[in-house]
Parts: sequence; structure tokens; C-alpha cells
Amino acid sequence: MIPELIAEFQLNEEKQPLVELVQLASLDLAATHHWISQINLLPEEVDEILARLSPSGQLVNFVMAWPEPSDLLSFTLLSQLQEVAVSAWEDAPAASGINGVIHANAMEGKVVLESAAFSLDFPQLFGSSWRYSEASGEVTWQVKGDALRLNSGVLSLSNNDIQAKGRFGLYRPFDPEEQIEFSLLIGITETDAMQTEFYTPPKEMGQTLYDWLKTAVRAGRVNQAGLMIHAGLRPGSYQLPVTVQLFLDAEDAEFAFDPSWPRVEQGKVFLHLRNTELRIDIASAKILNSTIRNGWVYLPPKSQTLNIAALMEGEASDFSRLLSESALGGFLGSAFDDWVLAGPTTTRLGLQLPVDDPDRVAVQVSTQLLGNRLHLQGRDLQFSDITGQIGYTTQQGLTSDQLQGRLFNQPLTASIDTQGEQTRVVVQGAVASTHLDHLTGLPLAQRAQGLSQAQVTLTLCPQTLQCPRIEVRSDLLGTAIDLPLNLGKDEMQRRHLYVDLFPERQRLHISYDRMLQAAFDLSVPLRGQLRLGEGKALLPSGNYLEVMGETPELRLQGRVEPLANEWSAHFSHFHWRGSPQETETEVEEEPAAPVRMDFSRFPQVRLHIDDLNYRDKPLGEWSLALRPSGHQLSFESIQGRLRSFNLTGHAHWSAADFPSTQLTANLNGVDLAEIFQLWDLGRPIETRQLTSAVQLSWKGAPWDFRLASLDGAFQFQADNGRIIESGAGANVLRIFWLT
Repeated sequence: MIPELIAEFQLNEEKQPLVELVQLASLDLAATHHWISQINLLPEEVDEILARLSPSGQLVNFVMAWPEPSDLLSFTLLSQLQEVAVSAWEDAPAASGINGVIHANAMEGKVVLESAAFSLDFPQLFGSSWRYSEASGEVTWQVKGDALRLNSGVLSLSNNDIQAKGRFGLYRPFDPEEQIEFSLLIGITETDAMQTEFYTPPKEMGQTLYDWLKTAVRAGRVNQAGLMIHAGLRPGSYQLPVTVQLFLDAEDAEFAFDPSWPRVEQGKVFLHLRNTELRIDIASAKILNSTIRNGWVYLPPKSQTLNIAALMEGEASDFSRLLSESALGGFLGSAFDDWVLAGPTTTRLGLQLPVDDPDRVAVQVSTQLLGNRLHLQGRDLQFSDITGQIGYTTQQGLTSDQLQGRLFNQPLTASIDTQGEQTRVVVQGAVASTHLDHLTGLPLAQRAQGLSQAQVTLTLCPQTLQCPRIEVRSDLLGTAIDLPLNLGKDEMQRRHLYVDLFPERQRLHISYDRMLQAAFDLSVPLRGQLRLGEGKALLPSGNYLEVMGETPELRLQGRVEPLANEWSAHFSHFHWRGSPQETETEVEEEPAAPVRMDFSRFPQVRLHIDDLNYRDKPLGEWSLALRPSGHQLSFESIQGRLRSFNLTGHAHWSAADFPSTQLTANLNGVDLAEIFQLWDLGRPIETRQLTSAVQLSWKGAPWDFRLASLDGAFQFQADNGRIIESGAGANVLRIFWLT
């Protein structure tokens, strides 16, 4: 343990040896401490101190001299230190890798530090030790009066990540009732910003704020930084106000306000911490594709809520990402996921972020749009030249008083409002009939021509069962509608159109004035209800289409079901009344206007009608097959039955530029008078047996049938019959030159 010992002694008057000098080539501190503790050489208090310090390492060229050999406390000590380490003793720091020279006596001393692998640990202040590849400077101590004073000169400390200079001081009174004072000053240059957490005291600034700061700083280069601490370390003594100040000037900084918000990158920032008050000034930075022109982060004293503000200029797509990818996505759900906004913007961002409860963040986002473009991918709607201001706050949600832009190259205005969890975007402007299909998702443009004002309301919310919702309203003034059954109109007429679409649920509701209502489930081939006239259309329980209702021209009730290769339509009644303006004299007039239709998208249908009625005249039970092709519609396998009469045949409707209808039919029955009486036409002819063949054509659609416009051949054979020249039925007979 002691390889070589040189000692000098002198004898006192009692001839007892007094040591004058002890010199060792090297001394192992851990082994020496163990040896001394075993022989109980030191006082108990000193032994306890050494036990806590747990010294280790080597003293090289150790020299200890006593100028007054009779006074053991008159010693002086000189030695080189080699890899010396001591543990923390109460309030004094722990250290390791101490290399240098020690000069000491009983009341004071100093260490001249020259270390290549040095660590320093303040366990009561910092969460981890400081480690340096190079350390130099002086540490002195002095016992004066009733206190120990420990001070350092300027210490130069460096490693691969940091260049620092610092000094510390410790005033430790021996009276346990007095407070221990500690002071620390550190100056840092050319440092990795990630090192700031090691020089920030969590206890003094608050663990929550410390954890946030440690997580928030992700990268950067500190040009210069400074830390000053003055604190009392002895609990139970009178309170000494804690003073903590930290500043740093950094470039290329990267930090995150919150894990759920985009990072700030390439930041030029200045941070100042004063006790529990924090301020970060952002001179410039990047966030997403935008540039932060200026901004700041402020934490008031003794507060747990960060106030964050920034003015950003850049690409509008950043606003879309804020709505969907940041913490706002949690508030708004997936409502804005398909919004793609492009073009230059100016955005003001404000956050109130409780560091102890990040879920309670308060948000203010205000973006000025400067001729931007918006693409709603779900409906493939392209808005352009958008100007105005759009904002979001936690209290009010997404809002905008007035936006202007263009849709389908037509000017529009828009507003945004939020009530509770629902956000409504209302767009108003002119829509050409050629774009009705795109806007509503319905094949309307084939039957419409013109330009009308429309209001489109887009409702968004986190609940996918209720949102998104698209509503289209228009009075169709300026648009001509070409539809049968008096559903058509000219461009000067008003007809209220309302379309209500739930894209996620694939539910569609339509109201066309008081004339047509519809409800559809778009997730299956055919499920819905089509109601003529007033009333509310409701979805049926099964996968079929209900057709019902009543207009002045038509009353019907039936069901359409999809089969393998065709649709099956079954009507309990189908009553065609004609226009209420028509009179008996109008039977001779030509139809008002031709109807041109394209049947390319129409399915093949097998139709059955239990009760067919035409102009309040019963026609009995009918069935046929509809076979569409382009502008042609064929009626095949026609079968009709009324009382004792049966009709078979086929028909063809051409709905091109010159619409016309052709009918070929065979009629067999008993007494024709029975049919005329049923139709309130008297008894112009009586038969015991009737066989008839008909080949007729007329202009227009099948419902444009008029006796005066018929052309073709009609023949019949009647057995045991007679003609009576009386009654309204005589007019029918004259048409076929029977009277």
C-alpha cells in the first residue's frame, strides 16, 4: 500500500519523536482510507466525512511537512493528483477524473486542475453529472470562522459538444440553523443545443417546465449561453430566495411546442429564463413550408401555461396540414383530410399550452388567403382565386366572415361558421347546368340547360355518422328543365331544388319543389324511395326502390327490384290522368313539345301493373319488358287484360330529334260495348266476339297518344254485332270510318 516512505523526525524534550516531514512516491487514497478506518486513527466526525467522500485515486509525489512539529494542525500538503474522485458530501459537489496539483493546510487549500476526463456532479441541482474531455482551473477552500468557503476560479471545461467557462462558490456555515448558500456561473460557447438540459436545474425551475424544455429542444447550435444560480441548499433553515437565470442565443434551432404540432426548424432564437419566467424570441425560423418572420414563446412567472405567437408567411398547404395533421386534427376529426389548399398566405398562430396538461391547449390560427386554390378531393371540386381571411380558435372553431373566389369559372362568395362540433362552409354563386352533375353527383345536366344561382353547404364534424354532409339549394331560375310529367320548366320559372348528400354513409335525399321527393342508399345497387308530389321520402327496409305518390297527372304505387340481368317493376296501380288543363276539345291538339331522351344508362326492366288507368278510364292488368338502347326504348311482350278482352303486342319509342311512337297489337274479346260503357262512352257498338289487329304511330312520347294524331292501320272482325249511332263513343268510331 505504501511502496516507499521517507520521513523525518525530531525528538522533543521528553525524547519523544515528532514528525517533521512525510514523503511518498504515491499513495492510493481508497486503500489508505480503508486502512485508516480499520485502525480507528481519526476522530469519528472526520471518519464519517471521509466515508461520505469515499476518496479514490492516487496522490503522486506526496509531501506533507510540519513547520511546528509539536502542532499536528500546522501541516502543509503538496501533491500531484492522479484520477482522484470524491463523492458528494452534503452540499459539496461530487467530482471524478481530478488531475492536477493540490496545495493545502488545515485551514485552506487549493487544487490546480488539469484533467483530460473530468466530471462534476451537483446532485441537489442538476439531474445528471457534467462530463468533460478537458478541464482546467483552480478550486480553493477555506475554513474561516464558523463556516467553510469553497470557491473556484474560472474553470475551462470542454468536450465534443460544449465549450464552457464557469465558476462556483459555496458558503457552508457549521451552525445547522444557518442557510447554506450556493452560487454558480457558467458561460457557454459553440455548443450543441441538446446540451442545455444538462445545465438547467429541474428543481429550481420546476420539474414540469424542465421536462417540457428538455423535450421541446430537438437540435441547434448555441452561439453563446449563460447560466447563473444562487440558492439555499439546506432545508429547514430560513428560506433564501432562489435565483436562476439562463440565456442562450442559438441558430439552426429545432424545437417543438408540443409533440402533436409541427416542429420549428432552422430557428434563430434567443431564450431567457428567469426563475420560473421563460421567454423565447424567434427572429426567424421555418415551420412546414412557411417562414416565421417573428414569434415568441412566453411563460409568465409561476405559471404552467405557455403563450406562443408567430407570424408566418408561406404556402397555403401548411394551413391544410395544420387542420388535419396537427393537434387540430384531434378537434376536427378527419373532416379536413381531403382539403388541399395551395398558394401564398400569411398566417398568425397563437397557442396557450399548459405544460402540465397539453390536452387543454387553446389555439388561435388566422390565415389571410391571397388568390389561393382549394381542391376538395372527396368531391373533386376546384376553387380558385380565393381571397379573404379564414381562422380557427378553440372557442369558436373554424370561421370566416366572407371569402371570395371562383368555382367552375364563376364568381362565388363563401362563409365558414362553427356551432359546437359542427363546422359549416356555405358557398353561394352561379352554377351552369353542365356542372350540376359534378356538384350534386346526379345525372342532371342531360335534362337541364342554363345558369342558376346555387347555395352549397358543406357540414363537417368528427362524427362520421353525421358528417360530412353536402347540401345544394337552388331555385333553378335561369335554367330550363326538360322532364316529362309536368316536371319540366322553362328558364323563367322557379323550381326549388334541394339535394342532401352524406358521402361517408352514402345517403342521398332530393326534393324537387313539391313535385318530386327521393331518398337513396348509394351503397347498394338499388335501395330507395321515389315519391311524386309532396311528402317525405324514406328509405325502405329492403334493397328495392319504392315508387309512389300523386301529381295532377299521375298516381302510382309500386316497387322496383334488381335481378340478375334486369330490374323487376311491380305496380299495384298506375293511373295516368293527363294534364288538369286539358279538356275534351284538347284531345284533338298536338302535344305541346317533344321530349328528347337518352336511355343509354337505363336498365332493362320487366314491368307488371295490376291496375292501369288512363284519363280516369280503367285499362286493366298489364305487363311488358322495357329494352333501352341509346335514344330508343322498346316495349316488348306487351300483355293486357281488361274484363273479357286480352291484348298482346309490342311498341317502340324513338326519343331522338323527331320523337315518335309505334304500336303493334292484337286484341281479342267478347262484347266491346262492355268496354265502352266502362269508359263512359255509351254503347256505340255491340259484339259477341271481337278480333282486332292494330298498327299505329303518333308523334311524341307514348303518353302523347291522341286519337286525332294517329296514323296506321286498324282492322277487326266482329261476330253478331251491331253499330249504334249514339253516345260519346260514336266519335271514336268515326275516327276509324265506322260511321
